[in-house]
Amino acid sequence: MDGNQLLDIVVGHNRTLGGFQFGPGSRNNGGKNLISRPLEVRVQDGTTTAVLAVHLNVVLNTGGEVVDRRSGSSSVKIEGSLFHLTARLAGSQSSIEQHGASILTAGESIHIGRSNADKGWGNNPANTRALADKAGVPAELLLAALQNRFPPGDIPGIIDRFKTDVGRVVINALLPEVVTVHWEGDKSFD
Repeated sequence: MDGNQLLDIVVGHNRTLGGFQFGPGSRNNGGKNLISRPLEVRVQDGTTTAVLAVHLNVVLNTGGEVVDRRSGSSSVKIEGSLFHLTARLAGSQSSIEQHGASILTAGESIHIGRSNADKGWGNNPANTRALADKAGVPAELLLAALQNRFPPGDIPGIIDRFKTDVGRVVINALLPEVVTVHWEGDKSFD
């Protein structure tokens, strides 16, 4: 099985990986950049409710399955990189899904991954301010809601669950009785 087929199997039709839903549209333009379906986080400030969309984003590279004909086993090497969660307004996420990414939404998106988890969701103050202003809620409430739903300390656990879930999908999808999955990755993924 080649790498392209394997990535199609990984995202499946409605598959949970690391606690996030994936499916056929999760491969950005059919590529190696996997973007989950968003999960909603609601931020309430008086009568104002901001709805944020949070999704998991990761790049997976694999050369596909390597079969050892002598032993009847196979192996797959998967390299993960650029693992992070992104939060933006749900309306902005819908716009991206319909019209593609834009510089207009980039400045109103905030990201958290392994490399910046120690600084929390507010690791980019300019983007945090822009998102809070667009949402019409105080930045402190926005950050508190995100940190409550997706605590920065949980990022390593989300990565580990994602790797375990992907590994299970690969092992169950391939035919040999023995399948070994080897993970490699950049600093965001180790």
